[in-house]
Amino acid sequence: MRRGALVLAALAGAMPILSATPVSATPAGPDLAVLAVTPSVPTATPGQRVTVEVVAVNHGPGAGDQAVAITTRGLTADRATCAFGVSSDGPNVCEYGATRVGRRFTTTFVVRVAAPGRGRRAATLTACTTNLTNDPDPVPGNNCRSVAIRLARSR
Repeated sequence: MRRGALVLAALAGAMPILSATPVSATPAGPDLAVLAVTPSVPTATPGQRVTVEVVAVNHGPGAGDQAVAITTRGLTADRATCAFGVSSDGPNVCEYGATRVGRRFTTTFVVRVAAPGRGRRAATLTACTTNLTNDPDPVPGNNCRSVAIRLARSR
């Protein structure tokens, strides 16, 4: 019984040491970035279709499972045309898989302008690139960019 008590005491004393030992951190993934978001027109009327080009890149190191997606306010996504002949996963997203480090690529989105809301004079589109493997991006501040499109009253 005494030996069992000593073993338990030794283990209890070791617990703080075991829990204080650092757990290996999740390795950072590649730095994915949206470089530019460019609409075909700066001002649009309700119902008008606008083409928006999104330029993204994988700065590395290494490859990630890269995707480019948009969210909108005052716009409706109609379709996406992905780079490299990749099929879109809906009107607002392209999943590219592993992209080559340093190679810029363009995803084209077509959006339809909604009617201006009360007090709203612009629609916004935000484009983001993400790593679908959930490895942390070492520079998350460059993952998204937004653009505003002024809303003109229809005639």
